[in-house]
Amino acid sequence: MIQPSQVVELISKLLNASNEQLVEILKGIDSWKWPRSDLNAWIKVLNKFDDIMDEIIREYNVEKLQLQPFSSFSKDLLSEVLRFERLLLENSTNRKTFSSYDVCRSSSIITFGI
Repeated sequence: MIQPSQVVELISKLLNASNEQLVEILKGIDSWKWPRSDLNAWIKVLNKFDDIMDEIIREYNVEKLQLQPFSSFSKDLLSEVLRFERLLLENSTNRKTFSSYDVCRSSSIITFGI
């Protein structure tokens, strides 16, 4: 599967970014500017996003009773990851392969109070 160089560059940038850098990169993406691509090309990025969400779920005990409010950084990171995933899904083929629903299955992660 050959991807346009702009897509490959963005994928690499997202994969190599720290969480702090990731927030800033994702905030800079206000609309989709890349060619439509196969969602399979984004698997590593989506896995990174799943890991981030899983870490937030565990840190804030979202699956049970969340007593600790989200830090502003965690809110920003989660909001940007979810917003980018929506953009990606709207602009990708093979969306049926998207498995992050398993991470987001808890209604509390979807509503998060953000």
